[in-house]
Amino acid sequence: MTTTSSKKRVSVRNFTAEKWLEIVPHGYLKGMIYGRSPQYDVPEILQEEGKLRQVCLYDLAIFASAEKIAVTTASGLTSIADDDWSRVFLATQTFDEARHYEVFVERMREMGLSDEAIGQLVEEVASPEYRAFQQIMLQQVDNKDLLGGLVTLNIILEGMAFPLYGYEARFWKPFDPGLTEIIIGAFKDETRHVGFAEKKLADAIQQRPEEKERLSRLATECSVRMQKAFESFLNQFVGLYQEACMEHKDLVGDAEIAPGMRMIDTPVVDQVNMVLSDIINGHRERLKKIGLEYLN
Repeated sequence: MTTTSSKKRVSVRNFTAEKWLEIVPHGYLKGMIYGRSPQYDVPEILQEEGKLRQVCLYDLAIFASAEKIAVTTASGLTSIADDDWSRVFLATQTFDEARHYEVFVERMREMGLSDEAIGQLVEEVASPEYRAFQQIMLQQVDNKDLLGGLVTLNIILEGMAFPLYGYEARFWKPFDPGLTEIIIGAFKDETRHVGFAEKKLADAIQQRPEEKERLSRLATECSVRMQKAFESFLNQFVGLYQEACMEHKDLVGDAEIAPGMRMIDTPVVDQVNMVLSDIINGHRERLKKIGLEYLN
């Protein structure tokens, strides 16, 4: 006979520290150095001054900025977790975020930046919209609001960024396969974080339906802010990406930014609209899956 407690143990198996050990350090990170294969040092082309190097450094700084606030938020949520399986998972997530921050910063060091220069760049790349969102994230921890923290960190910051990971991984593959590996490794971690939050939030709403409106309002407010942050980022950098591609057509070749869309000849506006559409549509579907509503 299967007991209720054993069913619950099975249902949370994917969120245990044991599972984390199986699939992360002993799985897709096995043999990696700072998130990439040992042979993938920074390519010569990214050690040379030019648009490609500039775009790469800004990209790395944006990733590092997100991971830096994620470490702080995840560690804060660990301290207010309301059950053991959530506490254990959030502890592994905290380490994931710390690792992500480390690998993106290390890539900048490998490109010759000092720690001081890295710190300045990480601060510079955060837009006003993104800084405002960060304050909302931290407020959830200060308020000891676990569910609000999961909405802001895992569903908004990480979940809405899903299409960006694919876009970035495809863009850098012709130039820096090591960076593509780093991005894909981080994305694999984020999918686990989002999956945990989806289950935790869906369970909470089923048990406490009165939380649905509050969390829906929080998710809506934050998604609007993050959409503006993504728009700002994409409009600022996709044009630079395209200029870098045009300077290195020989490396880009027939690489695609999306199925059927060659990187070299897809207009910037089409790239921006494609990514924004994927961000918005994917986010709305995720909210429905959890049981939340987009109230705008």
